[in-house]
Amino acid sequence: MEDAYISRFMGKGWRVNVIQAGIDHGQHYCYDHQHAGDPEASLRAARALRDAVLRINGLKPVIFDGNGFHRKNKANRFGVPGVSLGRIIDDHGNPRSVSWLARWTREGIHCSKGFSILKYGYEGAWSKALALRLEMTKQPPLERKAPEPEPWLKDWMLLRGLDYWKS
Repeated sequence: MEDAYISRFMGKGWRVNVIQAGIDHGQHYCYDHQHAGDPEASLRAARALRDAVLRINGLKPVIFDGNGFHRKNKANRFGVPGVSLGRIIDDHGNPRSVSWLARWTREGIHCSKGFSILKYGYEGAWSKALALRLEMTKQPPLERKAPEPEPWLKDWMLLRGLDYWKS
């Protein structure tokens, strides 16, 4: 867990951003200038801050797969680390847009790209997100069907004239 939830921020310090099970526990910053300009000292402070956030919120640390990426855990309902379902909610709490998201880290920077289910279809968006995640994390290609959509998502797609099994 050495640097989970920690990323370099604009070359000036470290950002601690703990998100687990879809809950954001806030962003915190440890700037180099607060530690005599020493990036290693501010990184140690960021690690201590991250550990405190985990402890205070009763969270367990993430487990890595040895390549710097999270292993599948209970919070990953979709079977592939770094591929998740994202949605934009309207003012009434209803999903306005739903996409499959690919997430990865490159040189300490968190990156993501979404693939709209409206544009690519359920399976098509899944396939694009999965392929991008694997490409960006330098993992071999993986053939895996999209997971069965949850009932709310089936209803959302049917209201928009989409059959979830079509790409």
